Amino acid sequence: FWCSLMFAPNVVATANASAAGWGNLGGGVAQLLMQLLLFQPMVNAGLSPDKAWRISMMFPAWLFLICAACVKLYCWDTPTKRRFTPAETGKTQASLWDYVEVLKDARVW
Repeated sequence: FWCSLMFAPNVVATANASAAGWGNLGGGVAQLLMQLLLFQPMVNAGLSPDKAWRISMMFPAWLFLICAACVKLYCWDTPTKRRFTPAETGKTQASLWDYVEVLKDARVW
């Protein structure tokens, strides 16, 4: 979503592909690091492999939740304002047709 809005139409495909590639690489590296840094030391400490695997997979889940909270709290909604309120557009509440209008924009897909 952010790549499509931040990059010009002539390079947006490259930006999306680069972001996706780095995301896939990050997922693979996370799996390797969970095995090496968390799973194996827990097994060596005496936990059963199935319990150690479950606990080691909780670590990236908590990191994800922390990152999501940080994005929600610290990132700006628009380039000029920290928070966007629908009242600024003259509307008090979003309707179904507002969502239909958004879906007409090809950049959303």
